[in-house]
Amino acid sequence: MTHNSQSGNILFFILLAVALMAALSFTMMRGDGGGHNVDREKLLIYSTGVEQYGAELKQAIEIVLDTGISETEISFAHASAPSEYGDEMVDPVTTQIFSFSGGKADYRTPKTEISSASQWEFYGESQMPQVGSSNADLIAVLPDVTKDFCDVFNKRVGLDITSTYPDDTGTCFKDVDANRFDGTFNATPNTLDTSTFSLMPTPRACVKCGVDYHVYMVLYGR
Repeated sequence: MTHNSQSGNILFFILLAVALMAALSFTMMRGDGGGHNVDREKLLIYSTGVEQYGAELKQAIEIVLDTGISETEISFAHASAPSEYGDEMVDPVTTQIFSFSGGKADYRTPKTEISSASQWEFYGESQMPQVGSSNADLIAVLPDVTKDFCDVFNKRVGLDITSTYPDDTGTCFKDVDANRFDGTFNATPNTLDTSTFSLMPTPRACVKCGVDYHVYMVLYGR
């Protein structure tokens, strides 16, 4: 009788787990009105991954800064990164975010399902809405994401996008190769259109710039 009782308990917990997973999937699918449910569920998973990567990068910044270096010494150098970020063979390894002796973060490339960009970008050119003071913040940018992903990401972080879409008019994080972070912060930073944000402060969001959509995450607020 004891064996049968244990088997019954195990079966009960298995069925309970299946029911909970089904309920979770149903809730996720209902979140946007039911259209394209499978695609929406994948986008939710991807948005979680993007936000987790931002948290990993932010932690890497903190690890490097805790060694006593300044924010102007932070290096995003990597063998696969554009040369504007520095040279991993020349920059001190302790200042490098992607070095095991530095920030210990993984160097990742964007998933093609959500972005047409070949790499993440890092800038010190923009002051994000009510983050830090009036100085430029250090941000990570996932460029050129799909609008569907942008919608899901913003909804997940609590931004209301039913009216005006969050906007970085014109300058778009000063999004050119020469503005990639090399230790220099812009003294006259680009500011986003704060009237288009429904939540303040905004340490992360997906914004529209012209016809393109980009996710940003603040790694170090100034």
